[in-house]
Amino acid sequence: CFLRLEPRVPCDEKMVLPSHDLIMHHNYSHSHASQQESANGLHRILAVTSIAGLFVAICLILKSRGLRVVVNACMFVASLVSTQLGVKVLQSPPFNYRFPGFVTVIHFSCVVIVCAIYFTLKG
Repeated sequence: CFLRLEPRVPCDEKMVLPSHDLIMHHNYSHSHASQQESANGLHRILAVTSIAGLFVAICLILKSRGLRVVVNACMFVASLVSTQLGVKVLQSPPFNYRFPGFVTVIHFSCVVIVCAIYFTLKG
């Protein structure tokens, strides 16, 4: 046995080969991972298509109100989505932030303050 220092002593250890179940599970896991990866790709395609459809719908519904309104509405929706995704990132490892409600309260408070300042200045 190569682990022993005395080469003259016979090795009592036997080489153990993986069982058939282990090999089949490994093959299943590999094929399962590739299926999950392709499903993940499909989910991403559907997500991007849905997002594009949402922004197209916003543009079509608000096109009579002008470009400025359409851009502002799209920016508002994009800011809401990015805030939600940011909170999701904060909740997952490595951050594991436990107070997502606080982030939401701060976000909506800032929106209210900015709107109040805007309408105060605009009249």
